[in-house]
Amino acid sequence: MSIKAEGSRAEVMHGTAKHTSGGLTKSNLKYVGDRIVSKKQQAAAKKNPYLKKWSQAFAKAKKDAGIGKEEFALAKGKLLAKTRVIYRKKINP
Repeated sequence: MSIKAEGSRAEVMHGTAKHTSGGLTKSNLKYVGDRIVSKKQQAAAKKNPYLKKWSQAFAKAKKDAGIGKEEFALAKGKLLAKTRVIYRKKINP
């Protein structure tokens, strides 16, 4: 099996490429859920206070609506509207 120099994030994580076009190596990447993101990018997102408040608002809206993983795809519009209402209350109490 030959290893190419440059490839996608998935190729880098699977070991079929050495780095991405941006120079990220396997040690700079990690799996988050079902996506591959850079460790630096994820650390910056965790520090973002607005993203944290949005995540909390989304979790509350999902809990209030009683939505699980199966029903999530069917209720996206209603869930998004409810999340926006909760989020705006958190930003401007």
